[in-house]
Amino acid sequence: MSIILNFNEAAAIPLGGLNALPFLRLANIESGERILINGAGESIGIHGVQIARSAGTQVTVVDAGHKAKMPSDLGIDRFIDYTRQSYCEEEERFDVIPDMVAKSSYSKLIQSLARGGRYFTANPRVAAMIRSLATIAFTNKSAGFAFAGETVEELTSLKEMIEKRTVRPVIDRVYLMEKVVEAHH
Repeated sequence: MSIILNFNEAAAIPLGGLNALPFLRLANIESGERILINGAGESIGIHGVQIARSAGTQVTVVDAGHKAKMPSDLGIDRFIDYTRQSYCEEEERFDVIPDMVAKSSYSKLIQSLARGGRYFTANPRVAAMIRSLATIAFTNKSAGFAFAGETVEELTSLKEMIEKRTVRPVIDRVYLMEKVVEAHH
């Protein structure tokens, strides 16, 4: 079944979708698992929320409070405004943490994992890559990173998710081409 998207909707899928998909595949998420998506108010996180929800997971997201509406509209279980509360103060531990924030605290996110939990960063710095190896070697948790493959197969998977209505384009604003720098910020 084909879904017709306009140009704006079609343009909203590839960046976030093709970056979120490899992490959630690498995490091998399963129905019923608890997922904390750090940085869920932007393109990659928004797609991550939808992909995780379609797998039957319990989704908690972390972002600034002014970004709460968009992920909340996607049916998340809980929103944590990091400007008011720290996710690491929570007693709950998570099975999977996809981290979309370049400046997040690696150690705090690892501490937020349940036994056997899996952490993946979308913004791998060299230090996080090395720490991932140490986490795997010296704890009962795993950590890793992936780079977006941006393959035809991944794009086809996203197309199928759109057709099944498990992923949809999310657009908060449309900018004119001469405002591309402002849009990126």
